[in-house]
Parts: sequence; C-alpha cells; structure tokens
Amino acid sequence: MADPVGARRSVVDPVTKAGYELAFEDTFDGDTLDRSRWLPHHLPQWSSREQSAARYRLGDGMLRLAIEEDQPPWCPEFDGQTRVSSLQTGVLAGPVGSPVGQHRFKPEVVVRQAQDDARLYVPQYGLFELRARAVDDPSCMVALWMIGYEDEPDRSAEICICEIFGREVTAGRAGIGMGLHPFGDPRIRDEFSVQQLPIDARDFHVYAAEWTPDHVAFFVDNQLVKTVGQSPSYPMQFMLGIYEFPDSGEAAQSARPYPKEFVVDWFRGYRRRAHDWPFDQSAEGTVRPWYLTATGYLVVLFGDPEEAHRAHSGLLERGVPREELRLYESEELLRNISRLREERSIVARAVAALVADPDAKRRFLDNARTGGAALWLVAPTRRRADQLVGLLADYNYSSLRYYGDEGVVELEQGGG
Repeated sequence: MADPVGARRSVVDPVTKAGYELAFEDTFDGDTLDRSRWLPHHLPQWSSREQSAARYRLGDGMLRLAIEEDQPPWCPEFDGQTRVSSLQTGVLAGPVGSPVGQHRFKPEVVVRQAQDDARLYVPQYGLFELRARAVDDPSCMVALWMIGYEDEPDRSAEICICEIFGREVTAGRAGIGMGLHPFGDPRIRDEFSVQQLPIDARDFHVYAAEWTPDHVAFFVDNQLVKTVGQSPSYPMQFMLGIYEFPDSGEAAQSARPYPKEFVVDWFRGYRRRAHDWPFDQSAEGTVRPWYLTATGYLVVLFGDPEEAHRAHSGLLERGVPREELRLYESEELLRNISRLREERSIVARAVAALVADPDAKRRFLDNARTGGAALWLVAPTRRRADQLVGLLADYNYSSLRYYGDEGVVELEQGGG
C-alpha cells in the first residue's frame, strides 16, 4: 500500500485501539433489525418513510442491504430514478413545508413528511469500523458516511469513511473514496479523494476512520491510507447504504442481476476512555514529579474561578470533548498538592526541588491559595495546543503552559 496521504504522528493504532473503548456495536446476529440503533430509511423528510424505506434482510450473522427489481426510486421529483436502501442513526426535520432538515441536497426541496427527531447514535469524535463487502455492479455504489446532525444549519459537513462505486471494483484493485465534504459548513474545505488500493472489494474488508478534534484518519484493513488535518466539531450521525443510479449506457448493459446486495458483517464505534489526568495520579513509587512526565497538556491558570467556569463551558460549546477537559477548583488544587507531597519519597522530593521552575511553582501555589482555578486540556500535538489557545482568546487567564514532547513552553501570558 502506498504511503498514507497526510499521515500524522498522533493517529491511533487501529489494532490496539489504545485510548479507546467500545461504545456501539452491531454484529447483526438476530433476525430483526435493532430499531433502537438504526432507522431503516434514507432522509425520509424529503420523501416519505414509505418511499425511502430500505430493503434488507438479516441472516447468518449478516445484514444484506438490497436494491430489488421492483423497488421504487426514493425521491423521483428531485433525485431522478436513484434507488436507495440505507440505514441511518438519527433524523432531524422541521415541519412539513419547511426547508429545515438534514442533508438538504437541493435548494428546492422541503419537508414532505413530518419526522420524530431521533438521536440513536450521534457521537462527536471517536473511532469507527465497518466490515463489509461491496458490489461490482457498475450502476451501484455502497458507502458508510457521516453527516452533521444539523441541530444548527451549518453543522452539516460529511465524513466519508468509504464510498465504493461498482465500476471501480475489479479482482485485484478497487477505488475507495474517503475524505471530507463541506456540504453547508463554511469551516470545512473539500478534501475527498479516491484511493486506488490492491484489494478485491467484493471480499470482506474493514473500513475505518478515526475522528478527532484536529484530524480524520482513514484506514483499510488496519492500514492507514489517508489523514486530513481538519475536523467537524459537532455531533454526526451515520449513513450506511447501497445506491443504484440507473443508466441507459454501458453501465446498464453490464449491470448485475437483482437483488444487488451490500453485505455487512459488523459495525463498531469507539469513544475515548476517561482520561487519567497526571495531576490526579499517585506519586507513590515515582521519582520524577508530574510536571516532568506529563506530555500533551495545556494547563491554564485563572485568578477568577467564575472565569474558569465560563471558559470551561465555552470550550464545550465550541466542540472540545468533555473528556478532554478537567477543571480544578482551588480547594481541590490544594488537596492534590498536599497529597502529592505526602506520597513522594525523600528522593522524589529532592528531585522535585532540583528541577522545579521556582516562578512557575510560585504562580501555581499562589493561584490556588488565593482561590483561583486551573483548567487542564488534552493537547497531544503542538498544532492542537495552538488551536486551543485560539479558543481561549476570549477568556481572562493569568498563565498558560504547554507540556509537550520537547518540554514545557509558556505559550501566552494574559492579564488577570
């Protein structure tokens, strides 16, 4: 496989999945679809539940999404004769006649059937995997993609984990589409490409993506293929389906017999594990203090605890994951400082005395003693640290330090 496009040092190992835990799994072992996980329709607000209904069957531990010969087009007024069998993990739409709804694919479409809003699985960030086999029908495409839940209209970007057209599938090679589309999000630039890989997509393969605050990485069979250095920062839902685009030309002449099936073995979603913050860890048995071993963190001191709470809330609203923030009030700071001193051995105390930055240590202690607060943020790369510093620009803090791979850096000094 070629060198991955835009590879980044902070991308997850898809085999060990270090730092992640399972949050969602469907192995399709039963004989009925789990409606608490999947809606068996494709954007029903622009058509109807009846016309957009997926055709599928379950058996032998597989989901088979099918296009059948007598299947009607899902939305003929606006999408021609396109036929779709798709599942999705959420739906949001306004009242009948309104333009409010997810993935409004043409400016003239309006809601034609009322929908009950649903958020079955609408994560923000994570690692996601699909094991499936595609079709080689030249009139068909199969895909796993994500769209913004669109609780705000511009939260509408797409993450395409895999998009496989039958015309791109041969015995020894397949074109796998992957990347980002902005759709209606002005903050995202289009960064999508078709990667030619030496696989037979008619066999089972694992297609995956890691979505973080600063990148989306794409994998096939645990091999990193591509990384993009941008990321939607809002909840997104999944779309899993097979699409048929009728064509009277060569594609129609070489089309495969019905039913045309997209066979799915399993789908899994992982979330970040709860963070083990260095300042919360025990000092017993250690020699070096936390500020020499912690890497990948911003530590922000606030003289005003209310301002710290405002910053915490604001960062959450701006899309920083809750598990990547830790707010310490002054009392907790002082308790931790006392606990760490008691847990350190005589040697560890001597090391701490030798290596401590006196000015930084004094600022930290004085801030806690005078009722201030400290906000910790996960920043595994300097690029992510700079992004977070930008998000903190509206808040009044007294000190901001970045604990990175190359040591401690005072990134910015503010008033207060």
